This record gives sequence, C-alpha cells and structure tokens, in this order.
Amino acid sequence: MPSIRPPKYSRQREKNRADRAFVRIDGRKIKLGVYGSPESKAKYADLIGGYHVEPPKLSTDPTVSELLVQFLEWAYGYYDAREYGHFVIVAKWLRNHAGSTSAKDFGPLRLLEVREAMIEKGWTRKNINRQVVRIRQIFTWAVGREIIPATNLEALRAVKGLREGRSGAKEKDPIQPVSDDDIKATLKHLSPRVADMVRVHQLIGCRPAELVGIRPELIDRSGSVWIFSPASHKNTWRGKSRKIAIGPKAQAILQKYLFGEWCFVSQTDSGKPECYQVSSYRRAITRACKRADVEPWTPGQLRHTTASLVRKQFGLDAAQSILGHATANTTEIYAELDINKAKEVALRIG
Repeated sequence: MPSIRPPKYSRQREKNRADRAFVRIDGRKIKLGVYGSPESKAKYADLIGGYHVEPPKLSTDPTVSELLVQFLEWAYGYYDAREYGHFVIVAKWLRNHAGSTSAKDFGPLRLLEVREAMIEKGWTRKNINRQVVRIRQIFTWAVGREIIPATNLEALRAVKGLREGRSGAKEKDPIQPVSDDDIKATLKHLSPRVADMVRVHQLIGCRPAELVGIRPELIDRSGSVWIFSPASHKNTWRGKSRKIAIGPKAQAILQKYLFGEWCFVSQTDSGKPECYQVSSYRRAITRACKRADVEPWTPGQLRHTTASLVRKQFGLDAAQSILGHATANTTEIYAELDINKAKEVALRIG
C-alpha cells in the first residue's frame, strides 16, 4: 500500500554524543542535526514543506487495496493518531486477505473469510468485533463518495458481531486492579519522578495517555479542586470534551512539576529532557516490578484500582464521573457526565 504520509522525523541513537535526527525522502537519508533541537526541526519543516503524495486516482472498478489508499488519505486528517493507527492495522489486514478483490464484490462472505482469519490468528473476540466495525466504516465512507453502491454496505451489515461463547474466538482476560501491597513494593524501585507519576495516576484515575500528557497550561488551578482538560484523549475525534478532577493530595505531588512545558519528563542519554510516553512509563513500571519481585502490572491497571475504590466508597455514578465514561455499562468493566461529582470525590480521596 503506497505511503501517503509525510516522511517521518526520525531518531538515530548515539552512544557517546547527543542523538541525531534524520528524515528519509525518496530513499535518501538526510541528516538534520541534534534530535529534538529547534534547528533540526526547522530543517525538517523546510524539507517537507508542502509535502504531499497524491494518492492514485481510482479506476471505475477499484480493488479493495485501491479503496484503502484513498480512505487512509482522508482518515489521516480526520481521526486522531490513536484511531488512525487502528485503521492502518485493519487496512493492512484487509489488503493482505482481500486486497485484490473488487471493492464492489467485497460482500458478507468475503468479510466472514477475513474475520475467520482473525480468529485463526488468535485475536480476541472483542478486538475482532471492533475491527469488523472499522471495516464497515471504511465501506460506509466509500458509499458516501459513490465509490460503491449502498447495497454493498447493507449486505455487510448482515454480518453480526461475534457473541460470547458462540464463536471460536478467544476471550480477553479481564484487567484486574493492582493490590496496594504490590504498588507500594514497586514504588520503592522507581525513580522519584515515575513514583510520583504512579501516585498521581492512582489518585485521579485517568488513562495512561492522559497522565503523560499533563501540561501546566492545561490545568485550571482557580478552585480547591484543579481541573485538567487534556489536549487530546480517546474520544477527541468524536467531539467530546474531557475534564479530570485533581484533588489536594495529587495537587501536592504535582506542585513541583508545574514549571516546564510538560509535567512529566525524563532525562535522555544526551541530557535533554524528553516527555514521557506511555511505553516508557510502562517499561519503567515493568522493570521495577521485576526488581521488587512482584507480579508485573501495567499503568492501565491503576485506573481499574481507582475505579474499584471509588465505586466501593461512593457508588457507580461517582466512578462513572471520575473515569469519564458515557455509560454505566462501561464503568462496570472498570469496577464526564457530572464534573461536580468528580470534584466531590477528588476532594475526599485525592
């Protein structure tokens, strides 16, 4: 599938000096200077200024692969990075299993074949259902642009989602909360900054991506409970806002991290501060778990820990407010409807 995205600003690790930045254009590696420096970013911007690869025009009878190129070109500017990444995954899967099929001939039987391949690959039932929904979204987009007839989409809708216990797809093990003992043992083997990240995370119950994205300018500190409004979150592309209440205990921890662009940054080998990513946050916890000799746990489990505590003490609606779930059913899985309720809980627990 041809690339339709600008060349990436890439990093080359160096052992005894600052990491270097580079970009590949038409197969040629162009050095940009020190990674993360304003000069390297300015040079990168000059090189790719106005860069755009025009996707090939669709034929009168496009294949699924040709359709996917057009869809991803549109999706890149419509969805956030997280959701776009999911569409890239499902697009690659479609290309590999039905790429040469005419888009007009991609019907229920072909969709069932693609889904069966997902089952054989060992994907979980819920993940498969989500990917099938995304496949239908791709064909919905195609119908809206008169690339394929609406009857194709109606036919694809006849393929219902896999039901629990009625398919060969495996079920995902439920995510369990982390015990207080394991958290305390792990904290002893974390750097002071990452330990504070864990403490804040446990107190406010946000998503890991929201935690590493905390920036001082995004926190309203005018009231007794601070309100953090993430610049982006899981449902940004749906036009939904997200507000996270930060109580006194979490505020006390965050106070020392309110003086830079980002609250939580790490020191690289080059000595240059770099914003934590979910992956680096998770790796730090995994390494600490090993040193503490406790069962490895992930940042996502802290959210479940908070949800279970809040629900036990304040009820399901309070947990729903803290977690920012639109429905109680989603909250049930864990243990933005009412920010006042979230403030109340934040004042009392953190």
